[in-house]
Amino acid sequence: MKFLLNLLFLLGFSAVIAQPFPVGHRQLSLTDPARPGRTIGVEIYYPATTAGDNVPVAAGQFPVLVFGHGFLMVWSSYQPYWETLVPEGYVIAFPTTEGNFSPNHGAFGADLARVNQWLKTENQSNGSIWENHIAPTSAVMGHSMGGGASFLAMAGDTSFTTLIGIAAAETNPSAIQAGLQISKPVLILAGGNDCVTPIPQHQQPMYDTISNLSKCLITLTGGSHCQFAASDFFCNTGESTCQPPPSITPAVQQNLSFQAIVPWLDFYLKGDCAAGTAFQQWVSTASGIGVQQTGLLDCATLSQADAWDTNDLVLYPNPSSGMVSCSVLSEQFQAFEIYDPMGRVLIPLTTIRNLQQGMDLSTLTAGVYFVRFMDGRGGVFTRKLHLCK
Repeated sequence: MKFLLNLLFLLGFSAVIAQPFPVGHRQLSLTDPARPGRTIGVEIYYPATTAGDNVPVAAGQFPVLVFGHGFLMVWSSYQPYWETLVPEGYVIAFPTTEGNFSPNHGAFGADLARVNQWLKTENQSNGSIWENHIAPTSAVMGHSMGGGASFLAMAGDTSFTTLIGIAAAETNPSAIQAGLQISKPVLILAGGNDCVTPIPQHQQPMYDTISNLSKCLITLTGGSHCQFAASDFFCNTGESTCQPPPSITPAVQQNLSFQAIVPWLDFYLKGDCAAGTAFQQWVSTASGIGVQQTGLLDCATLSQADAWDTNDLVLYPNPSSGMVSCSVLSEQFQAFEIYDPMGRVLIPLTTIRNLQQGMDLSTLTAGVYFVRFMDGRGGVFTRKLHLCK
């Protein structure tokens, strides 16, 4: 029965989303004005008029996916991603930096953000090959180290629409702590037999720390760390001693992954409500996966995403020596809670009326804290609070 449901899902869903664009490819190099001397090599795959290198972009505007590679891995290890996602109408860009034995995770996260910003700017640049071809929505994605760097990228660039972490690894600075600053939807994929980035030390705390209530952690039963990508010497060597070994094939693992990734992206980047329904049907019926989810992908949530301005939330005074209040112009905001940078709850869920009337936080030590506001539909919005003595 589950096999039949999955088959019907794939047949029905493919009829809705299939857009067989040929795959174009360009190689380029960017600089970052914010980091003088920083050069970012980028491999870009995109919907094209015909398959090949440096061919024209197909007609239309396409959401951007910026993808971070794993430790010592190269962009070509992720060929299944551009072969699957570009024909569906996505531009996917692979920064090629930090491929050495001592990668700078923070710099890699900044590279992911820079590529996103550059492509969106190019959409409005007269004469650019990307002019009028880049949609306003985008996702940051990554595998292993690149998955952790994706958390750093989104924490530093709020223009990303969503994040997808694939066997995401903890980084330095901490991807787990960066989750405190993420208020956008997050999908995390994990391998049940991954001993390189075990779920309890990597993906689970990332999921737990994410402040947004629209998040999903999918564990592929028997999946490994490296089988999320094409065969890669360094990755395969790193997990060669893992016990138990994977109990599913790379083809099965990648197929399951894309059954989650494609509808998630279509829902959040293309506004496709039917894709959200398909995603929810799949996670509830598919065999071979475990699911943790907060918030459903439904049209009501999508249509209300910008129903009110989060600039309505103002903490004052900020910095504060102890007494803190909040001005809330929208009645949709109902509760708040306060965390420290390590993700520890200092003040649990409390009615927002208490903060509107003013609260004495002088018992907390001086430092930076995060105040999470909850709205009436399960949305979460985060503000930084600086306490000084």
